[in-house]
Parts: sequence; structure tokens; C-alpha cells
Amino acid sequence: MKLLRSFGVALGVSGVVGATMLASTPLEKPVAGPQQADVRVVAAIPPPEPGDFKSVLRVEGMTKIAKLGQAMSIGRGKFKALIKAVDDDRPNPLIGELLMPPAPGYFVVFRFMPVTNNTSFVQVGDATGSIDLTDLTKAKAIVKVKLNLVISEVKQNGVPLDVGPNCHTVTPVDLDLSGTINLGVKAVTETQPVTEANRAGTIETRYAIPAFTGCGVTENLSPLMTGLVSGPGNELITHLYNLCFGTNSCNPYW
Repeated sequence: MKLLRSFGVALGVSGVVGATMLASTPLEKPVAGPQQADVRVVAAIPPPEPGDFKSVLRVEGMTKIAKLGQAMSIGRGKFKALIKAVDDDRPNPLIGELLMPPAPGYFVVFRFMPVTNNTSFVQVGDATGSIDLTDLTKAKAIVKVKLNLVISEVKQNGVPLDVGPNCHTVTPVDLDLSGTINLGVKAVTETQPVTEANRAGTIETRYAIPAFTGCGVTENLSPLMTGLVSGPGNELITHLYNLCFGTNSCNPYW
């Protein structure tokens, strides 16, 4: 436990850390992991009103952490959206929830120390945006969502590093997502194998990871976590698959 901490202090954890992350798949070819329990979000979607639509998308993908130089899977989750009715040609406003499982990561820090951890993506407030339903096969969507990153179950070389239950980013990560979604493509299930032909869309964006706080039970490990992963220029690639679009068809996922 002391070895990782000592190297972090010696190198100045607030600066650039020489680290390598080992991933089983490259950034361009994410592989879905097993279905896991949802992480509870803070927001709650309001009940639909007459004329509103529901949409639920299966979400998979990868994120590349700039400081570590490699990618990790974000697991398999879903995005639930309530699409509000409009009486003109404006894009339809939407309110949504992003539900993602804890994502396991495997790193080699300082080029020799293996470190594993779980990262949870916990939504803060509502995901908001709009979607143009003029052409369901090319629906243009813009979504803003805030996520706290929560790190847990950290181990260095198999030995637990007690970061405690409240190791998270000081402020939420701001994600600005925009792209075209094919809401007319055939729906899939939450667990079936999928290919590019099943895909409703792919959205790519960059984001910054804020500093961490609340890390450590017997001592402050927040500067170490901040030095290892916080900073700008991180990439997120999300692949989307239709679970449902409409009204009653989405009730099983709601």
C-alpha cells in the first residue's frame, strides 16, 4: 500500500504521471461486459403527458483516459428519455436518465505497479436536451449530462488500498453529447449480442475529469487519485442500440 503512495508523492501527483493502462480491447472496438446492476441516479423522469414519447437506448462504449494513454470499457447500461410533444417544427425537448454499471479497470501505474478499481458513473440532476424527430432514421439529438465519477475497490498488486466509500470528483463531469440516432432501426434486447448493423448511432465527445475528494479512510488519498487521472482531453465513444421507442413498448424498461 505504501509503495504506490510513496511513488505518487515522489513524482508529484498533481503533475503528469508516467502511467500505462492495459486494456483487453482497443478504443475502436468496445466489447460489452456482462449485465450488472444499475447505479442509482439522482434525477427522476416526470410522468409522460398525452403526446409524449419514450425512448430507451442500450449504451456501450469505451473511454480513453488522457493521462493513462489507454482505454477502458464503460460497461453496458441504458439511457431513458422522455421526449416532450411540441406543436410546431421545433426539436422536441427531452429529459433523461443515464444508468450505467460500475466499470472495472486494470492499470499498470509507473510502468510496473498493477492497480485495479471500479469506477461508477453517477448522474447528477436531469440529463436535458432536444431531438429532431422530423426523420426518425436520422434524428438529431443534443444532450447535456453531469456525472460524478466514484472510485471504489482499489487494489495495488492485489492488496486493497482503502479509498473509502466516498472517493469522487469534486464537481461533476460535464458531458456534451450530440449526434444522429436511427430510432427506426430494429430494437434489440438488453443482453443479446449486437453488431454494427444493429447500431442506432455512435456519439464521440471529449471531456475533462475534475480533481477528486473524499478519498482515503486513514489518510488523504485524494491528491494521488487526482494526479493519476484528473485532467482534460479524455475521449468517450458511446455506441447506442434501440431497446424501444414509442409509449407502451417502453414500459418494461421504465
